[in-house]
Amino acid sequence: MIVLHGRNDSTNVQKVLWLFDELGLEYERIDRGASFGGLDTPEYKALNPNSRVPTIEHDGLVMWESHAILRHYARLHPKAGMLPSDPADMLRVDMALDWNHLVLWAGFRLAYLKLATGQAEKGDPAVTAELEAGARNFAGFEWLLGDRPHVGGAAFSIGDIPLAVSVHRYLWMGGSLENWPKVQAWHERVSARPAYAARMIARAS
Repeated sequence: MIVLHGRNDSTNVQKVLWLFDELGLEYERIDRGASFGGLDTPEYKALNPNSRVPTIEHDGLVMWESHAILRHYARLHPKAGMLPSDPADMLRVDMALDWNHLVLWAGFRLAYLKLATGQAEKGDPAVTAELEAGARNFAGFEWLLGDRPHVGGAAFSIGDIPLAVSVHRYLWMGGSLENWPKVQAWHERVSARPAYAARMIARAS
């Protein structure tokens, strides 16, 4: 049995929950983090010394870092097609996973935390300025997509999941995709997936 530690409104936990939905995996989830606490106990630190979520226990293996977890379970279930078979497509998936974390989400994260924790309100000038600055990074997203429906080519893959989580939060904050037609069309496709509706909760980090 898979045991997943982490609250369901965590950005990084949602990525993993989405993939588990796509793969049809059964698991037990234990709320940890934010108001649930539980990250600084000796027992949890023995699993994840970083005191962050998600952490997974599965058949004696302990894992953390959401994108590593996505890659691991996509490799465990190759028939699900969540990893491209073409090396060039796989390269773009890897690029997308790293770029989302280091660039796209990093550009919105502080503004999101201010809104999600009540430190600011939507429409505040400082938040709007941060959104506008972060939105410039969508040029990189348009480049990653090119003329493809998904970042990994024709099919949906793990590369799309973190990007979709970031874009969902950007839109929740009041952002717009009207100047980014490729990203907008991509978002329409990925947001139609059942796991998107099931997992996209915009509240905490």
